[in-house]
Amino acid sequence: MNEYGRINVEGDIPTEFQDKVKCKLSAPWPGVDLVLATHQHFIEMKNNLISRTVKLPEEFDCVEKINILPSETDWFYVLFATEKLILVNGPSFKIFKAFDNVESAEIKDFIDVGKPLLFLELSTGESVLTDGLQNYDLKQAWPPDEANQAVNNTIAKRLKLTSDHVKTEEQKLLSLKRFVDESYRCLAHKYNHNPTIQESSFQGVINPLNDCYEKSKNNVIQISEKHVDVWQDRIVCILSFQSRIALDNLQLQSVCEEPSTVTTKSVIAVFREDGQSLYPEATDHLEPEETGFAILIVPTSLVTLATSETVHINMSVKASQGCSTVDSIELSTQTLASKLDKPQNPSTKFLVDILAVFSMGVQEVVKISSDLGNLAEFEKVLEECGLEKSVNRFGYHCWKKEHMLFGSAIIYKRKSPQELSARLYALNYSTLGLVVKLLQKSKLPCDTKISLFKS
Repeated sequence: MNEYGRINVEGDIPTEFQDKVKCKLSAPWPGVDLVLATHQHFIEMKNNLISRTVKLPEEFDCVEKINILPSETDWFYVLFATEKLILVNGPSFKIFKAFDNVESAEIKDFIDVGKPLLFLELSTGESVLTDGLQNYDLKQAWPPDEANQAVNNTIAKRLKLTSDHVKTEEQKLLSLKRFVDESYRCLAHKYNHNPTIQESSFQGVINPLNDCYEKSKNNVIQISEKHVDVWQDRIVCILSFQSRIALDNLQLQSVCEEPSTVTTKSVIAVFREDGQSLYPEATDHLEPEETGFAILIVPTSLVTLATSETVHINMSVKASQGCSTVDSIELSTQTLASKLDKPQNPSTKFLVDILAVFSMGVQEVVKISSDLGNLAEFEKVLEECGLEKSVNRFGYHCWKKEHMLFGSAIIYKRKSPQELSARLYALNYSTLGLVVKLLQKSKLPCDTKISLFKS
């Protein structure tokens, strides 16, 4: 049994923790080198590295002693403070039980049952004798009747089996809920497609005599470039445009000249500046001389299952102030194959790719912070996860199809050495979640938190 004594907080403690550690216990349990307590955390260390941590309650101000309490099926760390005591479950490393108003506490084999027990005297006049899992009746004669003890042991085992089963089912329900939530969000995003275009609503796109076409003669909206790219099973068509006047109620109108029934999605986007970073954002408004991007997503089946050799898509950008001329994009299996192999300017190719991921996939804004360390190695961590530095001010990305993070990007802004805000982009929530998991398991400070950003 471990005996209490004066605790030395200097030896075997990493230098960076020595000014924060209040007490420690060396080799408390097989496989554990050291446990130590600060004002806020209880920390377990192996091989001079932090293996597990648990945050202490705010009212649990200063840990004075640490001891071990083994039980029949579990074992516990016992943390003593002024008038308070906490039991931390050893296998799970979670706070199991807390006691207040503690006047005295001692661990030893009080009832000669061959195992140490924790005895507490409370200022309320009550006393507690426990092995962590089970409290013992102080008025009961020991050793107890063997028949009663056998019944109690059987009931305790059945209760534990029932408790474990309930916990397992609870975890299954939570996993199912997370799966349903993610599926719902992915489906809602995937099928947020364009409304069906009726004959009367797109005459202005293909009829040169329409009033909207007459407005386009005045150069209200000018198309500057067009790009076509292929991402997995989808074709991305992008028109970049400008205007000398402010535009609102922007939308992309598109018509396929060949008969087809496919689901499409369109987005009007611009690049916004946030500190030292640039990121895409959906909008329906454009300022004068600002560059906008009209993005149309169509499935490759539009081309591969077409009865004709080529498919023509007519696209026009419309606003309340007028519309652009109609721009036709020709698609075929040969042109799509050539798009995959055709070299492009790296900057232009990256802009097309980030707009494709932005319009097809999902995104979240998160806050990444640390209280004990700093995020100076953040870029190195991203590279170790498989991301590469993007052009200009677009953070890091992974466009390698063979990589598990394919189609993901992170654009971030530093707020301080210990905090940054980041926009995470991915083709689906599974990949986005994998990015977060890799960051959590990386060499960032042990207390690094990644949380959804709340404006």
